[in-house]
Amino acid sequence: MSITPLSPAPVAREEVQTWVNSRWKNPCRLGQFSAEINSETLAALPKRRTTDFTTVTAKVTRNSTISVDRIVYSVPSRLIGHKIEVRLFDDRLECFFGPDHVMRPTRVRTDRVRGHSIDYHHLIGTLRRKPQALRYLVYREALFPHAAYARAWAALDDALPPRDACRTTVGLLALASTCEACEIALAARLDAILDAGRLPDLAVLEKEFASKPNTASDVTIPEPNLKAYDRLLLSGCEGRP
Repeated sequence: MSITPLSPAPVAREEVQTWVNSRWKNPCRLGQFSAEINSETLAALPKRRTTDFTTVTAKVTRNSTISVDRIVYSVPSRLIGHKIEVRLFDDRLECFFGPDHVMRPTRVRTDRVRGHSIDYHHLIGTLRRKPQALRYLVYREALFPHAAYARAWAALDDALPPRDACRTTVGLLALASTCEACEIALAARLDAILDAGRLPDLAVLEKEFASKPNTASDVTIPEPNLKAYDRLLLSGCEGRP
Protein backbone atom coordinates (compact mmCIF):
# COMPACT_ATOMS: atom_id res chain seq x y z
CA MET A 1 0.00 0.00 0.00
CA SER A 2 1.47 3.30 -1.03
CA ILE A 3 0.92 6.51 0.84
CA THR A 4 0.67 9.68 -1.19
CA PRO A 5 2.15 12.67 0.66
CA LEU A 6 -0.17 15.55 1.18
CA SER A 7 0.54 18.61 -0.92
CA PRO A 8 0.75 21.94 0.89
CA ALA A 9 -2.36 23.99 0.80
CA PRO A 10 -2.31 26.56 -2.00
CA VAL A 11 -1.60 30.10 -0.89
CA ALA A 12 -3.14 33.04 -2.65
CA ARG A 13 -0.75 35.45 -4.29
CA GLU A 14 -2.34 38.32 -2.38
CA GLU A 15 -1.48 36.65 0.93
CA VAL A 16 2.15 36.21 -0.09
CA GLN A 17 2.40 39.82 -1.23
CA THR A 18 0.88 41.02 2.03
CA TRP A 19 3.44 39.01 4.01
CA VAL A 20 6.34 40.33 1.92
CA ASN A 21 5.16 43.91 2.33
CA SER A 22 4.92 43.48 6.08
CA ARG A 23 8.48 42.15 6.24
CA TRP A 24 10.03 44.68 3.87
CA LYS A 25 9.12 47.84 5.71
CA ASN A 26 11.47 50.16 3.88
CA PRO A 27 12.27 49.21 0.27
CA CYS A 28 15.16 51.70 0.24
CA ARG A 29 17.13 49.60 2.69
CA LEU A 30 18.45 46.75 0.59
CA GLY A 31 18.86 43.48 2.41
CA GLN A 32 16.47 44.27 5.23
CA PHE A 33 14.01 41.65 4.01
CA SER A 34 16.52 38.78 4.03
CA ALA A 35 18.15 40.03 7.23
CA GLU A 36 14.89 39.93 9.13
CA ILE A 37 14.12 36.42 7.92
CA ASN A 38 17.62 35.09 8.66
CA SER A 39 17.79 36.73 12.08
CA GLU A 40 15.06 34.36 13.27
CA THR A 41 17.18 31.26 12.64
CA LEU A 42 20.84 32.35 12.67
CA ALA A 43 22.90 32.01 15.84
CA ALA A 44 24.84 34.90 17.29
CA LEU A 45 28.29 35.60 15.85
CA PRO A 46 31.32 34.60 17.94
CA LYS A 47 32.87 37.33 20.05
CA ARG A 48 36.34 36.72 18.60
CA ARG A 49 37.55 35.98 15.09
CA THR A 50 37.82 32.26 14.43
CA THR A 51 40.94 30.60 13.02
CA ASP A 52 40.82 30.70 9.23
CA PHE A 53 44.22 29.19 8.47
CA THR A 54 46.13 25.95 8.77
CA THR A 55 49.56 25.88 10.39
CA VAL A 56 52.40 23.71 9.10
CA THR A 57 56.13 23.57 9.78
CA ALA A 58 58.53 23.59 6.84
CA LYS A 59 62.30 23.20 6.73
CA VAL A 60 64.23 25.47 4.39
CA THR A 61 66.38 23.48 1.99
CA ARG A 62 69.91 24.34 0.92
CA ASN A 63 68.36 25.78 -2.24
CA SER A 64 66.48 28.33 -0.12
CA THR A 65 63.06 26.79 -0.75
CA ILE A 66 60.23 25.21 1.20
CA SER A 67 57.58 22.76 0.02
CA VAL A 68 54.03 23.48 1.17
CA ASP A 69 50.95 21.72 -0.19
CA ARG A 70 52.90 20.38 -3.22
CA ILE A 71 54.12 23.88 -4.13
CA VAL A 72 57.77 24.97 -3.89
CA TYR A 73 58.20 28.51 -2.52
CA SER A 74 61.48 30.39 -2.34
CA VAL A 75 62.41 32.05 0.95
CA PRO A 76 65.25 34.40 2.02
CA SER A 77 68.59 32.61 1.95
CA ARG A 78 69.35 33.53 5.58
CA LEU A 79 66.78 30.91 6.61
CA ILE A 80 68.58 27.97 4.98
CA GLY A 81 68.64 25.02 7.36
CA HIS A 82 66.03 26.48 9.71
CA LYS A 83 62.42 25.48 10.29
CA ILE A 84 59.74 28.10 9.83
CA GLU A 85 56.07 28.20 10.72
CA VAL A 86 53.76 28.63 7.76
CA ARG A 87 50.15 29.70 8.10
CA LEU A 88 48.11 28.70 5.05
CA PHE A 89 45.30 31.09 4.30
CA ASP A 90 43.01 30.74 1.33
CA ASP A 91 44.86 33.39 -0.70
CA ARG A 92 48.30 33.68 0.89
CA LEU A 93 50.97 32.24 3.16
CA GLU A 94 52.21 33.95 6.31
CA CYS A 95 55.71 32.72 7.21
CA PHE A 96 57.26 33.16 10.66
CA PHE A 97 60.74 32.42 11.95
CA GLY A 98 60.13 32.30 15.66
CA PRO A 99 58.12 35.43 16.49
CA ASP A 100 59.39 37.31 13.42
CA HIS A 101 57.26 37.61 10.30
CA VAL A 102 59.58 36.96 7.34
CA MET A 103 57.42 36.89 4.20
CA ARG A 104 53.88 36.85 2.77
CA PRO A 105 53.78 35.11 -0.65
CA THR A 106 50.60 34.64 -2.64
CA ARG A 107 49.30 31.11 -2.34
CA VAL A 108 49.69 29.12 -5.55
CA ARG A 109 47.19 26.47 -6.60
CA THR A 110 47.77 24.11 -9.47
CA ASP A 111 46.28 20.95 -10.92
CA ARG A 112 49.72 19.62 -11.73
CA VAL A 113 51.76 17.39 -9.45
CA ARG A 114 54.16 20.22 -8.59
CA GLY A 115 54.07 24.00 -8.80
CA HIS A 116 56.55 26.78 -8.09
CA SER A 117 56.54 30.28 -6.67
CA ILE A 118 60.07 31.61 -7.03
CA ASP A 119 61.49 35.04 -6.24
CA TYR A 120 64.97 35.28 -7.72
CA HIS A 121 65.98 37.79 -5.04
CA HIS A 122 65.94 34.90 -2.55
CA LEU A 123 68.30 32.76 -4.65
CA ILE A 124 70.69 35.26 -6.19
CA GLY A 125 73.18 35.04 -3.32
CA THR A 126 73.49 31.27 -3.67
CA LEU A 127 73.67 31.47 -7.46
CA ARG A 128 76.45 34.03 -7.36
CA ARG A 129 78.52 31.58 -5.33
CA LYS A 130 77.59 28.62 -7.53
CA PRO A 131 76.47 29.95 -10.94
CA GLN A 132 76.60 26.47 -12.52
CA ALA A 133 73.62 25.47 -10.39
CA LEU A 134 71.42 27.58 -12.68
CA ARG A 135 71.58 24.89 -15.38
CA TYR A 136 70.15 22.16 -13.18
CA LEU A 137 67.41 24.08 -11.37
CA VAL A 138 64.06 22.36 -11.77
CA TYR A 139 62.28 25.73 -11.48
CA ARG A 140 64.75 27.65 -13.67
CA GLU A 141 62.05 29.08 -15.95
CA ALA A 142 60.15 30.39 -12.91
CA LEU A 143 63.32 32.12 -11.74
CA PHE A 144 63.40 34.75 -14.50
CA PRO A 145 61.44 37.91 -13.58
CA HIS A 146 60.73 38.83 -17.23
CA ALA A 147 60.67 36.96 -20.52
CA ALA A 148 63.71 38.94 -21.68
CA TYR A 149 65.93 37.18 -19.12
CA ALA A 150 64.73 33.77 -20.31
CA ARG A 151 65.49 34.85 -23.90
CA ALA A 152 68.96 35.97 -22.86
CA TRP A 153 69.63 32.66 -21.14
CA ALA A 154 68.54 30.68 -24.21
CA ALA A 155 70.72 32.78 -26.52
CA LEU A 156 73.75 32.64 -24.23
CA ASP A 157 73.38 28.90 -23.69
CA ASP A 158 73.33 28.29 -27.44
CA ALA A 159 76.33 30.49 -28.24
CA LEU A 160 78.67 30.25 -25.25
CA PRO A 161 80.32 27.45 -23.30
CA PRO A 162 78.15 26.21 -20.40
CA ARG A 163 80.22 27.91 -17.69
CA ASP A 164 80.21 31.29 -19.42
CA ALA A 165 76.48 31.09 -20.18
CA CYS A 166 75.61 30.39 -16.53
CA ARG A 167 77.99 33.02 -15.19
CA THR A 168 76.69 35.72 -17.54
CA THR A 169 73.03 34.94 -16.86
CA VAL A 170 73.55 34.97 -13.10
CA GLY A 171 75.39 38.26 -13.49
CA LEU A 172 72.42 39.72 -15.34
CA LEU A 173 70.06 38.59 -12.56
CA ALA A 174 72.36 40.03 -9.93
CA LEU A 175 72.40 43.35 -11.78
CA ALA A 176 68.60 43.31 -12.07
CA SER A 177 68.20 42.63 -8.35
CA THR A 178 69.68 46.00 -7.36
CA CYS A 179 66.33 47.78 -7.83
CA GLU A 180 62.97 47.30 -9.52
CA ALA A 181 63.57 50.12 -11.98
CA CYS A 182 66.85 48.53 -13.04
CA GLU A 183 65.13 45.16 -13.47
CA ILE A 184 62.56 46.62 -15.88
CA ALA A 185 65.03 48.82 -17.77
CA LEU A 186 67.52 45.98 -18.13
CA ALA A 187 64.78 43.71 -19.50
CA ALA A 188 63.97 46.27 -22.18
CA ARG A 189 67.67 46.62 -22.99
CA LEU A 190 68.08 42.85 -23.31
CA ASP A 191 65.13 42.64 -25.69
CA ALA A 192 66.68 45.34 -27.87
CA ILE A 193 70.06 43.58 -27.91
CA LEU A 194 68.55 40.20 -28.76
CA ASP A 195 66.28 41.67 -31.43
CA ALA A 196 69.38 43.12 -33.07
CA GLY A 197 70.91 39.65 -33.25
CA ARG A 198 73.62 40.30 -30.66
CA LEU A 199 74.50 38.72 -27.31
CA PRO A 200 74.39 40.63 -24.02
CA ASP A 201 77.78 41.84 -22.84
CA LEU A 202 77.71 41.70 -19.04
CA ALA A 203 80.63 44.08 -18.55
CA VAL A 204 79.05 46.74 -20.76
CA LEU A 205 75.65 46.38 -19.12
CA GLU A 206 77.18 46.62 -15.64
CA LYS A 207 78.76 49.93 -16.58
CA GLU A 208 75.47 51.14 -18.04
CA PHE A 209 73.20 50.11 -15.19
CA ALA A 210 75.50 50.11 -12.18
CA SER A 211 74.27 52.50 -9.51
CA LYS A 212 76.45 55.56 -9.30
CA PRO A 213 77.43 56.67 -5.80
CA ASN A 214 76.17 60.04 -4.75
CA THR A 215 79.00 62.53 -4.55
CA ALA A 216 78.83 64.83 -1.58
CA SER A 217 78.84 68.49 -2.56
CA ASP A 218 80.94 70.98 -0.62
CA VAL A 219 78.83 73.12 1.65
CA THR A 220 80.30 76.29 3.11
CA ILE A 221 78.79 77.41 6.39
CA PRO A 222 79.68 80.99 7.29
CA GLU A 223 80.61 81.76 10.86
CA PRO A 224 77.79 83.43 12.77
CA ASN A 225 78.12 87.08 13.73
CA LEU A 226 78.01 87.03 17.53
CA LYS A 227 77.24 90.76 17.72
CA ALA A 228 73.78 89.99 16.35
CA TYR A 229 72.94 88.33 19.67
CA ASP A 230 73.75 91.56 21.55
CA ARG A 231 70.70 93.14 19.94
CA LEU A 232 68.54 90.34 21.27
CA LEU A 233 69.84 90.90 24.80
CA LEU A 234 69.22 94.64 24.58
CA SER A 235 65.70 94.17 23.28
CA GLY A 236 65.01 91.72 26.12
CA CYS A 237 66.19 94.21 28.75
CA GLU A 238 64.11 97.01 27.27
CA GLY A 239 61.01 94.86 27.41
CA ARG A 240 61.26 94.32 31.19
CA PRO A 241 59.23 96.58 33.52
